[in-house]
Amino acid sequence: ITGITDAGGMKHSPEFRPTTPYPYPLFKVHKCTPEQLEQKVVPPLRLVHSTREGPLYRLEKWCSPCLTEVSRSYCAEEYLLDTPALISDLATMNNTQSPSDGVLLFTLDVVALYPSIDVDMALRAMDHALSEDTSQNPATKRAVRQFSEFIFKESFVVFENQVYKGKKGIPTGNCISRQIADISMHWVLFVKLKIKEREWWKLIKFWRRFIDDILGKWLGTVEQFNRFVEELNTLCKPFGIQFADAQIGRQVNYLDLSIYLDSDDAIQYCIYRKKTDARQFLNTESFHPAEVFKSVAFSQMLRVIGRNSTDETAVRDLQELKEDLARCGHKETDLDEIEPKAVLRAINNQMVSNSEEEKKESLVFTTNYFQEVYQAKTFIKKLEPDIRRVAGDVRIIFALKKNTSIQQCVVKNRTLSQGGTERLTGAEGERDQHSTQACGAGKCKTCRMMIGLDQPMVVNGVEVKLDKRLNCKSKNVIYIAQCKICQTKKQEMADEFHTTIENVIVEDSYVGQTMSEARMRMNNHRSAFKCADGEFKDYRKSALAQHTYEQHPGKMALTNFNLGLIKSCTAGQLDREENRFISKLRTEVIGLNRIKVVR
Repeated sequence: ITGITDAGGMKHSPEFRPTTPYPYPLFKVHKCTPEQLEQKVVPPLRLVHSTREGPLYRLEKWCSPCLTEVSRSYCAEEYLLDTPALISDLATMNNTQSPSDGVLLFTLDVVALYPSIDVDMALRAMDHALSEDTSQNPATKRAVRQFSEFIFKESFVVFENQVYKGKKGIPTGNCISRQIADISMHWVLFVKLKIKEREWWKLIKFWRRFIDDILGKWLGTVEQFNRFVEELNTLCKPFGIQFADAQIGRQVNYLDLSIYLDSDDAIQYCIYRKKTDARQFLNTESFHPAEVFKSVAFSQMLRVIGRNSTDETAVRDLQELKEDLARCGHKETDLDEIEPKAVLRAINNQMVSNSEEEKKESLVFTTNYFQEVYQAKTFIKKLEPDIRRVAGDVRIIFALKKNTSIQQCVVKNRTLSQGGTERLTGAEGERDQHSTQACGAGKCKTCRMMIGLDQPMVVNGVEVKLDKRLNCKSKNVIYIAQCKICQTKKQEMADEFHTTIENVIVEDSYVGQTMSEARMRMNNHRSAFKCADGEFKDYRKSALAQHTYEQHPGKMALTNFNLGLIKSCTAGQLDREENRFISKLRTEVIGLNRIKVVR
């Protein structure tokens, strides 16, 4: 919450650099028909609060894990995480409940749930949920309660330079909205209304809720169900909750499944496709690695197979998927090759979920991405029996750190956008092997100060990595200046005491920042070295000049320093990044940053 690490340093995640929250419309296109879309009818919309990286985002991120655990425990009897969880519940129900005549399926949907939840009501519901929770300590629960109230009552957005605070409901889009919605719905239905004690609850044999969408199994008639919905809306009205879009029958659509009863009254399901679903996938003509297109096809086939309970519907939906992928540029031969692999993976996943495999310990191989990773996986797979003999019956997992993306290689590559930092020398333009961060301009006095990229720059025992994309003309940079005279003394001391230079600590380094070009900042330092009438009157205006004046009298020149550019960032991040490197390299304790400069 504070932005300070356990070691006393500063965290540098985006949430510690707050941005302005803003609203944006989320158009509910699925509520329209294709004909309405052709006529350009404006779909219904929900106003979403983009609070990510806003001033309250840190509190939301801190409260979210605790509220997630509390809400899942509090709403356990009806809680639904996602479609795979629903499929698991349906399989359990088919295995435990015997088929009966006259069974119908139903769904309910809350009208505008988030705007309907009163903040005070949500806080009362949270109090009840926290009082029943045993997983969190009292201090944490008090903090979550206080922070949540602060988040909801102080949440705001900015639109056209005007600040707006919500009058009704809870924000749509922050980190704890779903948890609060789950807790509030459960509190209203099962605590205040006590629906399990109502007479019509006997007609409900299955009840699951995904936020505001309810799926159930009804043993009564359609007329009884309609009366049940009317009574439920009457009971919920004082709490601002109303249900609409009710479905009842032998087949209903819920989430991305079409759920139906077969001839034996067992529940089956297949994938549900809305009429407005254009089924557009990543086109193979786009500039992406080939593996991405294979992954899209493979993952979509896995999804289709997993969301079909019968082979007949799975084959039908797979064929439709292949047609859609072919329309987006995928070759039929590639799809025919991927399909059996997806089927085999789906079978293995099903076997794993039905076995004790999930309870096994995992042996994780963590590594950076490299081109031969697939060969490495194959090699490890061959060694699996030997590994299990040594490590026991474990699951072998590869965890690869993200590979460099095309955006990082091209779009954000300053070397490409601003020109290379390596100098060209010789008649044939051969690259200088000792390239530096010098800009190469003819009259640039800073170029001669730039340390070679192949030379290590060590500060208080910590090696500093320079950014080879930067040069003298770069703006908004963090730089480090190191005294060459002190470096020579360090080497002499290392030789005298038979140790390495990294083990010798001398005050020789200064970490600074500049919004202007690095060479312009060096010009400011250079002005402090000027001698007027035999005196250095301005040497206190620069830590570099003051160090040279006091430690190396008679050698007053900025060229006594090596210069390296560590990092580039936005102007608003310079203070934070400068303080981070000063703290990391300890130059405010053993270094030139402890020198008091006269402005």
